[in-house]
Amino acid sequence: MKKLFILSLILIAQLAASGVVLAAAQKKISDRIWTKAKAQGTIELIVGLKLPYRPPGRLTAAERLAERKLIAEKQSALILELAGFKYTVLDQYDSLPIIFLELEPAALAILERSDLVTGVEENTFDKLNLGQSVPIVGAPLAWSFGTGYDGTGWTIAIVDTGVDSNHPLLVGKIVDEDQIELELR
Repeated sequence: MKKLFILSLILIAQLAASGVVLAAAQKKISDRIWTKAKAQGTIELIVGLKLPYRPPGRLTAAERLAERKLIAEKQSALILELAGFKYTVLDQYDSLPIIFLELEPAALAILERSDLVTGVEENTFDKLNLGQSVPIVGAPLAWSFGTGYDGTGWTIAIVDTGVDSNHPLLVGKIVDEDQIELELR
């Protein structure tokens, strides 16, 4: 019996070292989302899609087109899986492997089982607070550097409530952009 136990431990250690994970299947949808969907009758979600994604700024024009085509195919395939259930596509992007859905609780089981889905988050909106965010991102320190720092040689991601892509410092320098519109409640 001791030999069997030791052999089991060795096997587990080898599997762990090789990257094989011995754990219960990870749930894609939290109990909180299930509960809220059942209580409300529908729920708005951001659904992550499984595909080999690379940021558009690191792709050639041809690769960017191919990736956008693959994203659209995965979004369409997921919509087909939801046939027969009550759902609404709230938004989908051509450059991000996600889709925004509002759906009934019964459709959550489809997302949970789908090989197309990597994860599910509730689509929520938090109050904007520039008084906190400006110091958190270190804007005053950046401003103190003065002129001469223009980002040459760097790819920068800006996640903001609004970017003026026609600003003189940004014209001709934007690699890719997408717009997310939020309905404030």
